Amino acid sequence: MRMVVRTGLLALLLAACDISVPVWDADYFFPLDFPDIELSDYAAGGVIPDVDVPFTTPVESQDITGLPETLLGDDLNTLAAEVITTTTVDVTGTIELSIAQSPDLLFQDGQSAIVTIPASQGTDTTFAAVNPAVVRNAIALYYQIRGTVRGAAGGTPVGADDEVGINVNLLVNFQVSK
Repeated sequence: MRMVVRTGLLALLLAACDISVPVWDADYFFPLDFPDIELSDYAAGGVIPDVDVPFTTPVESQDITGLPETLLGDDLNTLAAEVITTTTVDVTGTIELSIAQSPDLLFQDGQSAIVTIPASQGTDTTFAAVNPAVVRNAIALYYQIRGTVRGAAGGTPVGADDEVGINVNLLVNFQVSK
């Protein structure tokens, strides 16, 4: 009987203390290896004309293993894309990039992350929220870019090294403990 009283008293004291494991999230980022847009590929005679020139890059993919596989799992809270563009010559345009779990889902609303950004000479950074469901539990991510570029009045000469550089980082908020 005396043992029961001590156990009951201990249980009462623990309940009053409300001892619980802390819950926290962590922020991570990982880059996707997006290809640069080589402007010479779209320059007839070495010049981007002063009209919209459409382009589409090939589909690229990146396997999701290790830490990124864990981050894109069931404990993924929020996701954003940080897109950094660097354009080396005087062109303007619109770039639309898509990220999906299958090449067939690229540019499909609700099935892929689609980010539209302006392009102009210099460096610019765009942040866009991404629906976590489109990448959750992915084993690979597929991505592609499409858009238009336009030269300055009279056209913009481009060389072999002129490009629109694309850097994409996925910014992940992940639940570390529950």
